Amino acid sequence: MANNPVFDPEKALGSALGKLTRDELLSLVKSLCEIAVAQSDENRFRGGFRPGNINFSADGVTVGPADKAGEDGWTKDELEFMAPEVFWNGRKSESADVYSIGLILFVGLNCGNVPFVPMADYKPTPEVRANALRARMNGKKVVLPKPEDKELAAIAEKAVCFAEEDRYADPLELLNVLRAYCGEEPVTKIDRLPPTVVKAAEPVIEDKKPEPPKKSEPKPAPESEKPKEKAPEEPPKRRKRHKYVKVTDYMRHSRKVRDRTLLIIAIILCISAVIGENPETSAKLFNSAKDAVVSLAERITAKPEPTPTPEPTVEVTPTVQPTPEPTPTPTAAPTLEFFIEDVSWDTAEAKCREMGGHLVTIKDEADYQYVCNMLSDTSAKYVWIGCYRNSEGELTWTSGETVDYYNWAGGEPSKYDAYDGAHEDYVMLVRQYDGTWKYNDSRMDPLADYALYYSGNIAYICQHG
Repeated sequence: MANNPVFDPEKALGSALGKLTRDELLSLVKSLCEIAVAQSDENRFRGGFRPGNINFSADGVTVGPADKAGEDGWTKDELEFMAPEVFWNGRKSESADVYSIGLILFVGLNCGNVPFVPMADYKPTPEVRANALRARMNGKKVVLPKPEDKELAAIAEKAVCFAEEDRYADPLELLNVLRAYCGEEPVTKIDRLPPTVVKAAEPVIEDKKPEPPKKSEPKPAPESEKPKEKAPEEPPKRRKRHKYVKVTDYMRHSRKVRDRTLLIIAIILCISAVIGENPETSAKLFNSAKDAVVSLAERITAKPEPTPTPEPTVEVTPTVQPTPEPTPTPTAAPTLEFFIEDVSWDTAEAKCREMGGHLVTIKDEADYQYVCNMLSDTSAKYVWIGCYRNSEGELTWTSGETVDYYNWAGGEPSKYDAYDGAHEDYVMLVRQYDGTWKYNDSRMDPLADYALYYSGNIAYICQHG
């Protein structure tokens, strides 16, 4: 196994899978098991195991990138080698790799035909392939018809069981079962490699002269850092007096007393300077000034009695009161009602109309979170909402409102089934493996085609008001 594999799509195995010898097929499948363990992610899932994504030669086995649904959904090649839990819920694990590798073993033993395609039909029509996929995804037991080697056929059939718990636990267990079948010693451990980005082979450009290496120019010596000059400190700003302070009579009185006190103190100081030589006279003057200052202090602390001002007589003109407008009656918030019932989208809408409402409308993130909280304690997996694609191909609500908010699942909206071309014009909320809910467009009555999976899991929400 190369450390840095390069997948070349031009050399993909493809339909040649059905032409491999038994030994070649076993060598291929055992190598795929080793790759699944060595290149798995944190969930122990590798993915991408399908004939159109595998290079198989004397140099070894290389697998291309893991499958990823694009804007138009899964490709037919991806769907035909996909585990049911990945198809329905997006749940990727080592058990899903076991299923895909086991399906490659099954197809190799079945002359290149996928399960449920007649052996004589080497070029099945899209309808035949769609029916085969539908049977497999609905849990119909996969059995190899008329196997030449029953022991090897049993290994392939166990690897592709519909229920995960019925398969081999992981690719390492499948590898050791195949090694035991071939009479080889079991493998106890395969070191996991860091995630590898598998690229397609790039074209080689010839006659390209290498450019001479550029001479590195000497870097200028770094200039010594100059000490930063301190910015001049701004003088503290004076606190401006609020222009709306009201000057009261008491404040005016206090200012007058303050001014008189300062005047008296100034006079005393002047007299003291003049007659400083006569201590007795100076003492008398200071005592008189002291008595005057104390008298002024008492006057300052005493609040002056306001002079009553006669109030003018004002004639009151009666004000005409406007007639009060009637208070609008608040609009009642819509109520939602949840039903678990195996019905198609149009039947669910008709039932809501009979009750005076319609399938729920989700206008924004708040509505979406409210509906998700409502569904958190239910057992439903698929819930019809009032969103559908009209005759012009635009999504709209049965309430007539435009669709301004989406929360699509990965690979959605697909608009049609990538496998059988069925139109998917009706929207449901689908519970994800992590418990969240995402939008998914579907055919009107998926129960009719996938009864085993949808039965008992469909619900709808009616909105009243």
